[in-house]
Amino acid sequence: LFDAIEKYVGLDNTLVYVASTGYYDDAVADDPQYRTPTGDFSVRRALSLLNSYLTARYGNGDYVDTYSGGHVYLDRKQIEERKLDLKEVAEATRDFLVQMSGVNDAFTMGDIMTSALPAMEAMRLGIDPKTGGDVVLEFNAGWNIVNDTKFPNETQVARSSMVQTPVFIMGCGVAPVIINTPVEATAIAPTVTQVLRIRSPNGAESKPINLPRK
Repeated sequence: LFDAIEKYVGLDNTLVYVASTGYYDDAVADDPQYRTPTGDFSVRRALSLLNSYLTARYGNGDYVDTYSGGHVYLDRKQIEERKLDLKEVAEATRDFLVQMSGVNDAFTMGDIMTSALPAMEAMRLGIDPKTGGDVVLEFNAGWNIVNDTKFPNETQVARSSMVQTPVFIMGCGVAPVIINTPVEATAIAPTVTQVLRIRSPNGAESKPINLPRK
């Protein structure tokens, strides 16, 4: 591929940009020798207890629809038929689930979309309010999230550490250099556009990396 690029346009006139999403085995628990506080969070049990709580509070019914990737979806049709306030039911759900072992915090979609706290910014940018759950759970690092509502069961280990991944930028007069200091992923797009001498994306939050030129 490089030979073809060099032949037809020249590598100095080309920008080669390669990045990985990083990788780690999410299903493997930490070695016991590290004594990481852990436990199993059963999704089936949590949803069952939640529905029992909502039933005792609002009357008999199936108030919980499903769970996916930390998102709890309420049965909006059931809530509407009972003439209940969805916001109130979601807040009651949040307040109940946050007390469960393994849950570090819980947020309603309203909490996420309206909060001005910087800590909520990443969560807000990563969630589509049209498809997200009514309540989003944040688990304690090291806990095993067992989705036993599916067959076979799916287990995921909650992580809070960053995932490191390499990025390679070559060409367009960029001098060979290795940057060992970790940088935020949000700095990559502005860096690429700077090398190409075009405007940075209008949603960019970070400054570009100052790459040496040949």
